[in-house]
Amino acid sequence: MNGKRFLLFLLPIAVLVFSVAYSFNYLYYGLEAGTSVSKLAKNAAFYEGKGVLLNGPIAFNVSQNCFYLSGKNFSVKVLKPAGIEIMEGERVLVEGVSRLESRGFIEPTNVHAYSLYPLKFFFSLIGVFLLAFVSWRERAYLRGECVA
Repeated sequence: MNGKRFLLFLLPIAVLVFSVAYSFNYLYYGLEAGTSVSKLAKNAAFYEGKGVLLNGPIAFNVSQNCFYLSGKNFSVKVLKPAGIEIMEGERVLVEGVSRLESRGFIEPTNVHAYSLYPLKFFFSLIGVFLLAFVSWRERAYLRGECVA
């Protein structure tokens, strides 16, 4: 296996590894909101002038129009603004919050929900197409066909 074919073999694997790493939030902080100032209980990060990025698990209390985020050392109740859809598993950026108070109630100035499902699907699709392309070229090479 020469160097070019080896790189073509590793490319789909690299894309899939990047997709998994991105979906598990290893690269999300640096790409979306800049440098994190600190982390709280492994699923909340503070950002200068932006607020708090909350990474599930999110439990809803529909009757009170709020959601709860529970971590290792804290539990907060956040008022959900009208007209925003937040699904379980989405990342939620709560703006206008300087700190999370233990067992406290916070009313943010704004809430953004970030869904990575389309992005994960996109990276997985690229990986599948690259893997199919490499296997097609490999089969053609083994059959002795000329593949440019």
